[in-house]
Amino acid sequence: MVGQPLDEVVTDAENADRRERAEEISREVKSGEPMRGELKRDTVNGPRTFIWEAIPHTPPGAAEVRNTHAVYTDISAQKAYERELEQYRTLVETVGDPMYMLDAEGSITMVNDAVVEQWGYSREEFADMHARDVMPDEDYERGTQIIRELLADEDRTWGSFEMRSITDDGETVVNENKIGVIVEDGEYVGSVGVIRDITERKERERELEESRERYQSLFENNPLVIWEEDFSGAIPILEEIAAEVDDVESYLRENPREIDRLLSQVEIIDVNQNALAYYDAPSKEALMENLDDLFVEESYDVLAETWAAIAAGETRFRGETVARTLDGEGRNELIDVFVPEAYADDYSRVYVSGTDITERKERERELERKNERLEEFTSVVSHDLRNPLNVAASYTELVADECDSPHIEKVAGAHERMETLIEDLLTLAREGETVAEVKPVDLGGLLSGCWETLDRDGATLAVETDATVRADRDRLRQLVENLLTNALNHGGSDVSVTVGDCEGGFYVADDGPGIPADEREDVFDAGYSTSADGNGFGLSIVARIAEAHGWTVAVTESDDGGARFEITGVEAVE
Repeated sequence: MVGQPLDEVVTDAENADRRERAEEISREVKSGEPMRGELKRDTVNGPRTFIWEAIPHTPPGAAEVRNTHAVYTDISAQKAYERELEQYRTLVETVGDPMYMLDAEGSITMVNDAVVEQWGYSREEFADMHARDVMPDEDYERGTQIIRELLADEDRTWGSFEMRSITDDGETVVNENKIGVIVEDGEYVGSVGVIRDITERKERERELEESRERYQSLFENNPLVIWEEDFSGAIPILEEIAAEVDDVESYLRENPREIDRLLSQVEIIDVNQNALAYYDAPSKEALMENLDDLFVEESYDVLAETWAAIAAGETRFRGETVARTLDGEGRNELIDVFVPEAYADDYSRVYVSGTDITERKERERELERKNERLEEFTSVVSHDLRNPLNVAASYTELVADECDSPHIEKVAGAHERMETLIEDLLTLAREGETVAEVKPVDLGGLLSGCWETLDRDGATLAVETDATVRADRDRLRQLVENLLTNALNHGGSDVSVTVGDCEGGFYVADDGPGIPADEREDVFDAGYSTSADGNGFGLSIVARIAEAHGWTVAVTESDDGGARFEITGVEAVE
């Protein structure tokens, strides 16, 4: 056992202490009590650990113990296993991730402190628990299937799967479980698992997926035409051009083939559903494969501007262009180019949106045609009518100097009315429904100033407002002058006019005869008048000015039975 002759083992001087201890044990055993212990001995195979047992021996017929039998059992392998097991337990307890062991039936045989902390059960509770107690059946079956696969494949050591863990307080924790099998003498005896809490990661993944779905929904259902593109392949060509020329935009305008070269390197990643209807395309593939068919000669101007903006490092660009559908129909487009900050370095993601402005451009063209006709009209009114009128007025003055006739005054009055009519027509034609700069205006001060300039005879004005409103001062002055003039013209020489605040604006009221209810919708029409001296344009101009400001003007009956004009939607300045 030890690799030495018996006499050497007994007489070896180095074992004197051991012999003394053996004699002591022998004396005690002879008293009739067996003894056992553990010792280490050097052997020819190195240090070994033994369990020894000393047993008293009484021969048959003897009255006392005559000798002692000693039995030695080599437990070196068991001690090594115990050391390895202790090292393993130390490792399991000190590692940060939760670890557990199951037996072949799935009962929990070991957990470390991290498992106790995560799941909330005590070690005593774990000792009586099965794996099914801490995870849904679906996840348990998934883990069982992986164990079967590991046992069937000797080359695989580990397998992993996502597992939901049910904690002591009923909370569900999502873990990534990496499991291995334990096999002894070719027989499966259990499994070991290392788990990692991925609840937060799964929540982030869920939020990311929801965000992706929201983006996809917005992308596909957006009323705009949206292209998702990759410009990174064209950037080296653009940088090459920018290094050689001073004005990239002018160069590209003069060399449209270079634009074609840039476009050939653009990758179309996706296009939304609205683009299919807009470009009359049967599918996304058909649209993306026929990109060149969408461009017309006018398209190259905005393409040159776009590439020049990108060459300058810009990440946002807007321009108007002309495109056509796959059926050849022309469209006016407003395009917006946007590069997300994350892709500003290489332009590998560029979003190009298009808005159909065909109808707007048609309205603009129609407006230009109307403006041209309006210019012709104002020219006629301003020159062709005013010049003969001025001549007639001059001759009327000459006739008045030469003779005294009551008819001359009427002719002069008609000339004045014609001049007023011309001024009102020019006002409607030139100013239209627009306003200049909007600023705070003291309404009461403006009213008092306007009143002083009017021919008011015995009429009175009561200003019952101290409001300051945001308006184009000149056009607001014209509005209130026309309303005051309307009151003077229809209310008589002693009419009383009141200006005060109403909800959302102000009002101008008088105590004149008022306006019949069935005529109130017509008074703002150009040319409508109930007075022989009126031209029917004053209140029409009031309506135009109000509309230009975004206000609403309405006529009702005043408290005194006269007319009351309410201007609402007015922005007051506190």
